[in-house]
Amino acid sequence: MQCPNCGHVRTTQDDALTPDGECPSCGIMYDKFTTPASKVQTNMIQCLACGAGISRDATSCPHCGDPLQILAQRKNDEDKEKKKLSPMFTWSVIGVMLFVFVPLMATKEENKHKNQPIVRVPEEAPPPVVRNDEVVLGNTTYKVGGFGSNLILHTEVINKSDKNLKDIEIRCVVYGKSGTVIDGKTSIVYDAFYAKETKSITDVNMGFVNSQLASVGCQVTDFKIVQ
Repeated sequence: MQCPNCGHVRTTQDDALTPDGECPSCGIMYDKFTTPASKVQTNMIQCLACGAGISRDATSCPHCGDPLQILAQRKNDEDKEKKKLSPMFTWSVIGVMLFVFVPLMATKEENKHKNQPIVRVPEEAPPPVVRNDEVVLGNTTYKVGGFGSNLILHTEVINKSDKNLKDIEIRCVVYGKSGTVIDGKTSIVYDAFYAKETKSITDVNMGFVNSQLASVGCQVTDFKIVQ
């Protein structure tokens, strides 16, 4: 039988030492004390030492005699210690996993690259090169036209290279009677000049020039190679 007040369950030893109608734990008379089942359930706690059901108001366990306040304090201390150890344990597990699995993954990735075949990339051929001295001007004459202010050039472009060229840039330096450079003009001839070819070009307008022009010196300064 279970006591409606403290929840103590009678044992054979209780029957030998305590009258049948009296609770050996709290001393109430069963037939004179009635407590709703919900209150009995609510008023019951479990002894942390022996696990028996005891009254919430009891100061010691009637079964094993363990002081409840000491047990409660002990449980509270144990809970605090577990809370302290829990983060340490978590970080320890993470550290072990990193120590074990990261090297394994790195080794696996390294072996993966080792097993891949080596692909030989062919070296790109260097771009074709034409020296400046392979593209020169031949017979060159000039005149000043367009109301006496424009330099008009007649010349030959000699392509000594084995490459086809285009867009020849010609630069002319204008000298005064004293030999001083007084002007400089640049013009591009948008035409094709084949390998080993000499090509005459006429009426190349170099633009406005100084009226004190006495002589002119011209040369090829740039060109494009036809790919």
